[in-house]
Amino acid sequence: MTAVKPVGREWQERLTHLISRRSKKVGTATCADQPVALYGRQHVQMVAFLPGLTAQTWAKLDMESTMIDVQFYPTKKTRDIQAHQIWLILVGWVVLGCSGKMGEQKKGSRLITYGELAVLMGYTAQSGVTLSKALAKIRNFCRQNNLPELNLIVVNFETGEPGDEASDADGKSIVAEQKKVLETNWFGIRQPPIRAFREALSD
Repeated sequence: MTAVKPVGREWQERLTHLISRRSKKVGTATCADQPVALYGRQHVQMVAFLPGLTAQTWAKLDMESTMIDVQFYPTKKTRDIQAHQIWLILVGWVVLGCSGKMGEQKKGSRLITYGELAVLMGYTAQSGVTLSKALAKIRNFCRQNNLPELNLIVVNFETGEPGDEASDADGKSIVAEQKKVLETNWFGIRQPPIRAFREALSD
């Protein structure tokens, strides 16, 4: 016989909260002699609102309760969070073969300007001048992990060159390093957590 576990008040509240976060209310039901809001969601069995749960459904709901809600980047970001978001943008830019203003200025260029990067982060184009420290964190992480310096594809629109965070290119040719960045399959590298940029120290 399939094991059954009773649903107490604590689990009534937990189940209601779990499903209501991402479902539309369609009615009410009774669970353990207490009225409970009923939500329509096919992936959650309605047996959850009966006096007992099967072991399989219990396990499924337990797994559902550990799901993480979608999180968005805040408007005001620390340098570490900025670096995390910039990494995501630059990886997509490189792998998908994007080109922006530098592509118009220099035919075939796949570099991105500070202004373009700032806009993709939710800032004004003029805010691009403030991103050097966050880009330096990406540089430090790449150096410590023997990766091409991803930050080097971010350049000034007027000069076509990276900014101060690339002034110490570790003795490497910036053009050669940019070529390595553009040839790397960044989708094969897992996104570093925010703390990785916080802990990445300069040489």
